[in-house]
Amino acid sequence: LGNLSNLTRLDLSSNRLISFPNSIANLTHHISLDVERNSFISVPPNIRSIYGKSISIQPVDKIIANQIREYDSIGQFLVGADFREANVKGVDFSESNLSEAKLDGANFSRTDLTNTLAIDVQARETNFQSSILTNANLSEAKLDRANFSNANLKDANLTQIQALAANFQEANLTGACIEDWHINSETKLDNVICDYIYLKADKQERRPSDFNKNFEPGEFTKLFQKALETVDLIFTDGIDWKAFLLSFQQLQAQYREENINVQAIERKSGGAFIVRIEVPSDANKAEIESQAKQLYETKLQMLEADYRAKLNRAELNFQEKIITSQKKQNASLEGIIHKLADNPLNICQTQGNNMVGDRNTNQSRNLNISDNAQVNASGAGALSLGDISGTVANTINQLPNFDDEPNKKELKELLTQLQSAVLQEDLDDDDKEETLKQINAIAEALQNSQDGTVKKTAKKAMKMLRGIAADLPKGAAMVTICNQLPDLISKIFR
Repeated sequence: LGNLSNLTRLDLSSNRLISFPNSIANLTHHISLDVERNSFISVPPNIRSIYGKSISIQPVDKIIANQIREYDSIGQFLVGADFREANVKGVDFSESNLSEAKLDGANFSRTDLTNTLAIDVQARETNFQSSILTNANLSEAKLDRANFSNANLKDANLTQIQALAANFQEANLTGACIEDWHINSETKLDNVICDYIYLKADKQERRPSDFNKNFEPGEFTKLFQKALETVDLIFTDGIDWKAFLLSFQQLQAQYREENINVQAIERKSGGAFIVRIEVPSDANKAEIESQAKQLYETKLQMLEADYRAKLNRAELNFQEKIITSQKKQNASLEGIIHKLADNPLNICQTQGNNMVGDRNTNQSRNLNISDNAQVNASGAGALSLGDISGTVANTINQLPNFDDEPNKKELKELLTQLQSAVLQEDLDDDDKEETLKQINAIAEALQNSQDGTVKKTAKKAMKMLRGIAADLPKGAAMVTICNQLPDLISKIFR
């Protein structure tokens, strides 16, 4: 059309132009344009909005359509083309590229769309009845209320299509991929012809899974129409079954008339679960899914709060046992003091193999307190377990607070807990006495942790403690505490 800059009026009525010329589109606000009864396939949006009532993109007869097919030999002309309300019945579009084209309301019945690339097309209420779409790629297409009855969709890619209320009656879906397709209870699947289907791209997740078997007649319809009557609850981080049971019982109570039941439970990789709930086809599935998730979260939080409360109570009980045990030990210490006051006492300081001090050979009790604060008793008045435990407590209490040395502070606390716990464990008196001696040895080593010679003593005592604890149940307090000792001792006594 050349240079139109001097035109004031242009009459293109009753023409058979395939595409609206861009030169005209850029000058429409300068000229008077008559395009009445034209057969444009593609019309610029600004022209449609201004002259929508004057521009006709139908009917497109087979002659014009074939001209388009011939013009589209490089497969690009039809990308994004506007076929809305057009009539291209019986036209051969095989091998074409119709991606992002607008086909809403168009008549594509009996067309050949074999191997057509039609990604993200807009085809709402489009008629594809009896068309051939073998190996066509319709992924992400909007196909609401489209008519595919009797169409051949063998090996077609229907990934992520939206086909709400679409009609697939008697269509052939054998070998098609329906990954994440979106259909609803109004989507018609009656008498669909289908030997097998793929749930994932690249022919993955075949159904039936057995390659030697195909669907029985009507089995596809029964299987996927049934799927429309379910709600999938996805738990990506695992599932607390007690919380789910409580929440599901409440959900059933709320929707008593809906007859909600669990249809299947599927475990996915990574610990995720899918719980498929069966609901009536006319139920509000979005509402049920939202309510189910909300109830589960509420029950989960309630149970977690209950778990924390029980844990806190257990911790308090444990602390109370320690306090009670400590009081008993203090009472034992008081008893030791009274016994010492009632009996002659010989305190000796060991220097090499010699002892310095007075000796009373007629005493009924001989108590030897050496430099390392170890207490040895013999004679008729030998110390009881309570006495020994009190002595160990005294050794631990003499240790510094270690405020600037967290490892030593923690070890001191563990020794205190262990010294209290050993008296409560199911051990014979000999094992309890040996345990207390090893606790005392570690406490003395901690007192002189800078001395390299105590490292061996501490580690030997730790091994003996773990050996004694090995016979106790795994949940015993002494076992729990002994399992924490190796790491701390290795850090302190290097």
